[in-house]
This record gives sequence, C-alpha cells and structure tokens, in this order.
Amino acid sequence: MRITSNRLSAIAVAIAVTMLSAGCGATIAGSAVPGATSVDLDYLRPGPFKNEPTPFEFSWNPTTDPSKSIQLIEARRMLSHLLHPFDIDPELTIPGVTKIFADDISMPSTGGLGEEYRTPLRFNLNFIGGVSTSKSNGSVRSPKELAVAVLQFATDSESVRIADDFQRITLANGPRTAIEISGAIGIRASKDENNTVRLWVPHDKYLVWVKFDNSATDLEGAVATARRSVAQQIEMIDRFVPRPLDDVLNEPLDPTNIMRRAAIRDTRDSSGANYYFEDFGTFEPAGILHFVRNPVETRKKFEETGVDLIGRRASTVYRTRDLASAFQLQTFFARPGKNDIVLRPPAGIADAQCLRLDVEDASRKYDSLCAVVFDRYVAVVTANSISSGEIEGGLQERTAAQYAILKKCG
Repeated sequence: MRITSNRLSAIAVAIAVTMLSAGCGATIAGSAVPGATSVDLDYLRPGPFKNEPTPFEFSWNPTTDPSKSIQLIEARRMLSHLLHPFDIDPELTIPGVTKIFADDISMPSTGGLGEEYRTPLRFNLNFIGGVSTSKSNGSVRSPKELAVAVLQFATDSESVRIADDFQRITLANGPRTAIEISGAIGIRASKDENNTVRLWVPHDKYLVWVKFDNSATDLEGAVATARRSVAQQIEMIDRFVPRPLDDVLNEPLDPTNIMRRAAIRDTRDSSGANYYFEDFGTFEPAGILHFVRNPVETRKKFEETGVDLIGRRASTVYRTRDLASAFQLQTFFARPGKNDIVLRPPAGIADAQCLRLDVEDASRKYDSLCAVVFDRYVAVVTANSISSGEIEGGLQERTAAQYAILKKCG
C-alpha cells in the first residue's frame, strides 16, 4: 500500500505537532542508590558531539520515497517476531548480521539473502518490509550457522510469486539442487554439495526464508532443523499484528521520549559511516536482542532488570526497572570478554564503564563501547577504535555527550 498525496499532507502536520509537543517526560521520583556518583555537566567534555536532547522526527528525505520510512517503522516492529536461532540450537550464539529493510537497496548482501535476490524487490510496490538475522557456533572445525528472514508483502499471491522467483534465483546461482520434502506443501527447498539447505516458504502475506549449514550433519538432519525453524518462525509471525501503512503515523513515534534520550548520529562520529537509519527507532527487548553479543545471557539479564523498552539512534538506551537494575545491566554490558580490553572512562563520569572489543560488531561495525547510567536508563555508546591505548578520545567525547543528554532529560 502506498501513501496518498492527501495522506502525505496529514503526515507533515502530524510531524510538526510532534516536534512542538515532544519533551523528555516527567522526572521519575525516587531516592538515589548508593554507588551513583554525582556528575557535574560543566566539567564534561563532549567535544563536537551534540549534548542536548533531540526530538525523534519522521525521517523525511525529499529525494526518496517517504513511504520507505513508514515501511521501516513496521519492519522494526516485525523484528520482535523474528526467530532467534539459538532457540533452535543453543550452540548458535555468535551474532551475524541483522538487517531491517524496506527496499532492495537496504536488503542484506552479506550474511543473509545475498545481492542476487534484490532484483525481484526492485520497484516492487507490493513489498512492505523485511527483517533478517543469522547466528553461528563460532567453530572453525565444525562450523554451524542458521540464517532466517521474513519478508512482508501487500498480498498473499505476491509472497507466492516472490517465493518462486527466489527459488529460481537460488538454483541458478551455484551448484544447487531442488529437493522434495516429504509431507511439506508449498516449501521451495534446495541443497548444495555440502548439504546446506535453503527453504522458501510463503505464508499468507509473508515469505519465510531459512538457510541452515552444518558440516557435521547429513541432509536429513539439516532438513529437519530447517523445517523446525520454519515452523517456529511461522508461529512467531502469526502473533505479529501488521498495521495499514496509512495508519502507522496515527500513533506517536516516541510516546515515552526514550528516543530523545539517545544521542543522534553526527557526521564526525567515526561509527556513523558504517550504518544507516534503518535501525533507528524504538524496540522491544525481543527485537533488540538480535543485535547484542551474548544473546542468551542478555535475554536473562533483561528479565532480571525489567528492561521493557529500548531506543536506538547513534547510541542505544535501555529502560530498566529502577536505578539498581540499571547498574546491574550496565555491569553486564561492560563485562570484559576473554580478549577485551578495559578502557578509561570519560573525565567526570566515574561510573562509566568502557571496553575495546576483541571482535567487531557484525551489524554496526564498532569495536569499542562505554555504558553509562542515569536514573533507570542505561546508554551504550559505541565507536571505532583509533588507538591501541586505554584512552579513546572520540568514544569519551561521545559518552560525555550521551550522559549529558540523559541527565538533561531527567
């Protein structure tokens, strides 16, 4: 469904009203918890980075179709209904690339569907949006990986047509063979010489894609895992309630002002060149979990600390149950892995915890982070390292700016 010209006018009015009325919300009452060190904003050094709360606005680029931004809002909601590979196989905990996309350009080209699948979505007015993710076991000797995606279309017939197109493309790229799966109706399946299995399954207005690669199993075992993944994914997407695109902006983009608490992207931000705006928005815990390292432990920590909402822009802000829970979550995020390096916190923020990561993040391509706490909120600030020492000046400045934003929001 496309957006009508009258609807675009209404959207513009809604955006203006949102910008005028947005605030950071009421200050949450409560007593300070021992351990929260006082911070004087006058002594922070945010450098060139914006340190004021900024309203989260509808992304409006006059050179592109504005409906793409609306489609991405729906796709971000759909991410909470995307299968977690570790729920199929508990060994699959090493994050691959997670993508949210609304056209062929932003569709994943690595770790997911591949560039060859872009053509059927190009100028496709029936395509609403998609999400994809992958996880592996990190083994060199016995590698194992499960990738999954869900694409939403305007009609059931379109999901069937694209499934046929994608199956044709799959068979045409590389030595692959179509296979029949006993008792399975509507599944387009194929395998390669290593028994890597790919399934395309149209389900109502959705198209489910699964790729399972396991060097230690036979074809029968690979097919069984792939089919189980499809079945669980269909159960999850059936719980998703899509909204007509014309109705998406009837609801506020940032009703709790958590997005105002997240730092905006800056052209001088070293990590800004490696990601775009597809993942800027609010998330439920199940959705943001696709992006984190140690996802199994993170899910448990979210439950322990009462995380119920996340806002993501250049940094990611988590809302927890209370201040004590926020410190627990901060410590978890900043816990150094085996080969991570602890970095010095920014001057003036004694409670900040910072790391240089041994492994670069697969989706946003950062390799250093700082976690800061204010009230019930935890902000994770990320950057690309530019030195080998314990001080990362750019990361410290970004963190100082992010803390100032949290405190000014109250």
